[in-house]
Amino acid sequence: MRKAILAVLALLMGSLSLPAQIPYFADLALIYGGGARNPMYWDKERLAGHVTWTDPSTGEEKWLFDAFLMLDMRTPDLSDPHALALGLRDWSNNSIPMKSASKADASAWLDYWFREDNGFTALDQAVGEAASRIGPAPVSRKVIVMMPDIPAHERYNIYTSSTTYWGSVDGKALDFSKPEDRLAAYCWFVDEVRARFEKAAFKNIELGGFYIMTEELPSMRSGVGGAGGDTVGGELRDGWEVEAKAWDDVFPAVSNYIHKKDEAVVWIPYRRAAGFRYWKDFGIDYAYMQPNRFWDSKNVNPMDSFFQQISEYQLNMELEFDDRLMRHPVDASDSSYKEGEDYNTYRARWREYVDGMKRENVYGVKQLAVYMGADSFNHLRASQDPEEQDLFNEFCRLIAEDPLKANNR
Repeated sequence: MRKAILAVLALLMGSLSLPAQIPYFADLALIYGGGARNPMYWDKERLAGHVTWTDPSTGEEKWLFDAFLMLDMRTPDLSDPHALALGLRDWSNNSIPMKSASKADASAWLDYWFREDNGFTALDQAVGEAASRIGPAPVSRKVIVMMPDIPAHERYNIYTSSTTYWGSVDGKALDFSKPEDRLAAYCWFVDEVRARFEKAAFKNIELGGFYIMTEELPSMRSGVGGAGGDTVGGELRDGWEVEAKAWDDVFPAVSNYIHKKDEAVVWIPYRRAAGFRYWKDFGIDYAYMQPNRFWDSKNVNPMDSFFQQISEYQLNMELEFDDRLMRHPVDASDSSYKEGEDYNTYRARWREYVDGMKRENVYGVKQLAVYMGADSFNHLRASQDPEEQDLFNEFCRLIAEDPLKANNR
């Protein structure tokens, strides 16, 4: 049955074909917004520090990140939030998944990013003002937009929950018991983003592609991928709750749809997540794996094996830090900081990232994505602690002077 479904999707979308030329970027900043965040908005001033950096040793202002990934985990409703990403638990009953976001939720999330004083508009202005000071950026700054997870069931692994929770496209109410309707929802979102970018007519940023929000892509194929999985019909599948997530039903068809406009498909799995070995089969262009070493209190995520895995499976690297790098965290709730934790432990793990990527021929060779908590980049930037200023400037120098930027096209 599953093979028949996939055959239908292939006919709907055409065979998977990668574009001859898709947007390229060296250094991708993860920017979280649109959920219940504090501060809530990304105005021009808050984003500007991610756009350029002034080298304190020379006084020269330099371009920093050349791409920005906008994403978030849930809707901002404090009483009954909906999940933009699978894996969140219901606030009133932690034993069941949170309800998944609807079309209205997805539209409201885009409204947030397209606000006149926020998000894409603010980034466009920040880049424009930087260009007026130091000259145009070598290439247009790219924006990558998260696609909210769209599972078949409203509570993804509860098969009695609704399959008609999402909404309508072109006057047709979608029923996600039909894989083609689930695909239609993804295509609606992609088209909506494209239409809003075209209407906005930004001068200094461009839509570079879309991000697959789920951090794992379990497959119905047998005997591939990670260290375990589900047994389905007597055969071991890769990953957990494979049938409930059913990503094979929509990817790579969604990727193929994105490629029709020469846009990139981006994915950042957690370490050894299902799909990390065969990410190209889902039509993904740029996959970065999370080391998950920064928070590794049990020492189960050594960097040596991480570097071996990203080399073997042709993955890029995510760098990770939050307020734990700081002697006095600005946002202890964001970093889950516990009083008395040794910030030097986290600085030592951060050093494993930086030194390791240079030693293992990653820096300047592989693309980098950077997780910075909710706003830890700006917290570190504003710190008056000399050691923290040194950390900040070292990091910015790595991004600003990344040799991979020479490959921009």
